[in-house]
Amino acid sequence: MVISGNCCNFIVLNYKDLQTIIAIITEDKVTELFCMADDFCKFFDAQMRKYTLKPGNKRQYHRESTMSKAEVILIMILFHDSGYRYLKHFYLENACKHMRHLFPDVVSYKRFVVLEKEVAKPLALLIKKVLLCMHRHKFREQYAPEGMQEPEDTRP
Repeated sequence: MVISGNCCNFIVLNYKDLQTIIAIITEDKVTELFCMADDFCKFFDAQMRKYTLKPGNKRQYHRESTMSKAEVILIMILFHDSGYRYLKHFYLENACKHMRHLFPDVVSYKRFVVLEKEVAKPLALLIKKVLLCMHRHKFREQYAPEGMQEPEDTRP
């Protein structure tokens, strides 16, 4: 009985330590992430217009969304950081209710799923090229010993 009591206290102490380590995303950080995503979406859309084939006389059957691509990307990033298991619960509870002041033009969940599919490529590139590079840079600044040289990239 005493061993299990000590284990429980140990788990509680570890949990409290983890709570202090976990970073909380503040509204300022959300705004910063939105600006990064918006700038990236503008760049991505410009590159796609420049390097993809132009459609012929094909009509567009849907109008532009009231929610921007950057907002959809931001909601996806916040969802993955939130600890929610289901996107639907996160979207309906947090984005539509608690974060309504950050996302004034929310769409229905069904429409959001369609928009989510449209931003899959920009989201993947944003995470890979921008966010991971920033994380690596901050990690190197904080933990790499001074004078340590970067390994050369041997990939073709």
